[in-house]
Amino acid sequence: MKFLKIISGVVFVLLVSVYLVIFTPLNKSTIVPIIKSEISKASKIKNVEIPIFELSFSNLKMQLLLENQVIDVDASFNIFSKTLDTSYNIDIKDLSVFDYVSGQKLKGTFFTKGKLQGTFDNLKLDGNANVADGKIKYKLNIDQNDINNIAVNIKSLDLPTLLNMINQPSYVDGKFNANANISSLELEKVKFTAIVNQGKFNVLVFKDNLKLNIPKSDFTLDTNINLQNKAGDFNFNFNSKLIKLITNGNIDINSLKVDTKYKVLIDQLAMLEPLIGSQFNGSFQTNGTIKGDKKNMLVDGVSNLAHGQTTYNIVLKDLAVDRVKGSIKKVKLDELLYMVNQPKYAKADLNVDFNINSLKNLDGQVKTTLDNGLLNKKIVKRDFNITLPKNSIFSLEADTNLNKNIIESKVTLNSFAAKLQTTKTVFDTKTAILTTDYLLSVTDLKNLYFVTNQKMRGDIKIDGDVKFDKYLTASFNSKKFGGNINGTFIKDKLNVKITNIDSINLLNMMYYPEIFKSKVNMSLDYDTTSKKGISNIDMKDGNFLANKLSQTINKLIKKDLTTEIYKTVTIKTKINDLILDSTLFMQSKNSEIKSNKMYMDLKKSYIDAGFDIKYYNFDLGLKLKGDLTSPKVKIDAGELLKSKAKQEVKKVIEKKLGDKLKKDLGGLLKGLFK
Repeated sequence: MKFLKIISGVVFVLLVSVYLVIFTPLNKSTIVPIIKSEISKASKIKNVEIPIFELSFSNLKMQLLLENQVIDVDASFNIFSKTLDTSYNIDIKDLSVFDYVSGQKLKGTFFTKGKLQGTFDNLKLDGNANVADGKIKYKLNIDQNDINNIAVNIKSLDLPTLLNMINQPSYVDGKFNANANISSLELEKVKFTAIVNQGKFNVLVFKDNLKLNIPKSDFTLDTNINLQNKAGDFNFNFNSKLIKLITNGNIDINSLKVDTKYKVLIDQLAMLEPLIGSQFNGSFQTNGTIKGDKKNMLVDGVSNLAHGQTTYNIVLKDLAVDRVKGSIKKVKLDELLYMVNQPKYAKADLNVDFNINSLKNLDGQVKTTLDNGLLNKKIVKRDFNITLPKNSIFSLEADTNLNKNIIESKVTLNSFAAKLQTTKTVFDTKTAILTTDYLLSVTDLKNLYFVTNQKMRGDIKIDGDVKFDKYLTASFNSKKFGGNINGTFIKDKLNVKITNIDSINLLNMMYYPEIFKSKVNMSLDYDTTSKKGISNIDMKDGNFLANKLSQTINKLIKKDLTTEIYKTVTIKTKINDLILDSTLFMQSKNSEIKSNKMYMDLKKSYIDAGFDIKYYNFDLGLKLKGDLTSPKVKIDAGELLKSKAKQEVKKVIEKKLGDKLKKDLGGLLKGLFK
């Protein structure tokens, strides 16, 4: 259009020149500066020279140098009939000299020639041009300085050359063909068609200039526009291996009112990986309608996302997205995971209803459900080395409210192992901080074996709070076994405090032998990264229950170990993953039990421990080895039997000698049986 305006300006100057020479006594030295000035005003070209200027009553021959680029004009005219017959020849060897005129950098050459004929107030321009190794034919009318009835035929323009002319990298290869019929520069009536066949994306140029690694792909383009009074129909068809885009409908240029249908198809999402930087799989298709104008526009569409049924409704205000509403129904979670290039960890039906009243102020609601969920046992085992049970089912419900920068959700997750609930999960989009409360309910602890590798029974409820800022911070609390369990997890440090828990209930839950009854207090410091830690257990006023150990001791020394009340019990443990190395100290009025070696492997459910027992005046050695739930018990009674033998001998001697000798021999016997 700028080129047409320049032509119009030059023609105007020619007409002015004719009038000047006919009706004024001006000579060449006076006319040429005026012409130069008028051309500069009309075209904004700074450097205008006219080395040849020959003007008579019926002919004008002139050569213009615009920034040293040549324009030759040879015109015949009749001032009385006001007719003009002009030929022109424009040969620009270096377009870069017109950078400031076009407002952007230009390169290459431009050549055009043609004729300007007609009356002064109704001229017809007919010419052709060589541009970007292609041919352009054009026709137009200049009616009292108004350009109208423009017809342009473009044939075989080379796209890399054309892009180079406007100082753009050669992103694509191909030939561009087009036809245009335009009523005027006001675009009241427009007929336009454009075709690109056998186009190709230039892979290396995309990589060098945009740092994008796009795959090789051919493309075609076919489009046409037909406007009457600035309104009409159009269609656009872009077809490539990367993406197919089809759209057609009506448009009104005055109000930017549109009523159109569209369809987008991507057969292989994997081909977009170099372009978007992430790998996707499968295919994607969406289609819909766009209706409205610049102030209010509505986009209605559907898609086949992960073989589900997706609908969306988008409202635009002043061409910016304002509201979004839609739903996702029966989307297959495993297919969605595959699409985003993630392992198929689970199957489920994903349903989402969303109503975003304002994207600018972030106001709306989102409801999400996962139904018929089933974890993939094989893939979870492969990636996380966790052995799930066969029917690892789950479901999820989440209600989310959007309020400016705050996203607040209420979530319920039901699974084969536990139920997790949050009443207020808050994510701040400005600070990227997540906070939530939670309640974890386990109705049967045996279902957690796949995580703990420990047989357990019973139920438990744990509540607490979680915060994720730069790292994870969490608290947990539970009332269990008549006592309290409290703890914190900060970054990778776990701290646990247990108070007044009943040991029998705890041992029963763990399937351990119920050998000792007491109230348990414990502190634990554990590093989840190194899987190392230390625990200290303190028990008060505890006693042994009847078991093989107490029964064996009773047989040996005729004393009942279960009657002893242990005022002090301490267990100190070093933790290395699932291996526990502990020491033990127990003390009652008549006994003392110590162990410098209590080795347990929880993963293998194995124990190897040795105990030294002092009971009254007897010493006893005890060893436990084997499965934690039923270890083999070995008692070393050597010292105990020796002590018992001495006591029996002492009794016999005392009985035989009688009271008479007790006084004399008492000291001797005392020394003998020490």
